[in-house]
Formats: sequence, structure tokens, C-alpha cells
Amino acid sequence: MPSIPQIRSIVAIDRFGTVTAAAEALGLSVSAVSNHLNGVERKLGVTLFSRKGGRFVSTKQGSTFLQLGRSTLALVDQMYGVGCVAAPGYKDTPRVPLPRSEAGHGFDSRLTVSRRHVHTA
Repeated sequence: MPSIPQIRSIVAIDRFGTVTAAAEALGLSVSAVSNHLNGVERKLGVTLFSRKGGRFVSTKQGSTFLQLGRSTLALVDQMYGVGCVAAPGYKDTPRVPLPRSEAGHGFDSRLTVSRRHVHTA
């Protein structure tokens, strides 16, 4: 499964049209963004973009990935907004506990999430 940073990089490539512009917008190196794209394409066995005139244009599979990727990022950003996950796109952010004010809204106030592990207090 692609990581959140990989999804962010691929969505940025689509938005800005080039790996260089995506890297600049994300504050990452060009090689990091390129590695994100190449890693996902290799893992999924599909080509997400074709190059046309120096710009990246999504393929049919790429368009499907982008639609799902944008939905995924929107959900992650919502979760981050209520404080139940670490900052999206950052691999070493500390876990962030859910604020107690949200405990009565269907969330377990003992739940925290970091990187790939769910922790309970």
C-alpha cells in the first residue's frame, strides 16, 4: 500500500505538472518525489503518468489512483485536524493523543496513532 508521503507526492506531480515543481511545493528533494512515484508504480505494476512536452499527464490508471489518493488525503487531513493522527506526510512526527474534548464524539480518548502502530493509553 502506498504511504501518505508517496500519495502526497503523486497528487502534487499531477497538480503542478512536473516532479521539480511538486518537490518544491512539498519542500522535498526532486529525487525523493521521483522515488515516491517510481516506488508506487513499481509496487502497483502500473504507469501513473506519461510525459508530454516535459509535463506529466496522468494515465487511465493514474487518474484512478489520483481520485482515490485525493480522497485518502482528505480523510487523513480531517483526522489530523481533530488530532487523532500524527501530522500527515511526516515520517517521524511524534504520536498525537486525541483531545479529550472529542472523547464524547465516538472517539476513544485513549487512542493515539503513530506511523504504523496504534497505541492505547
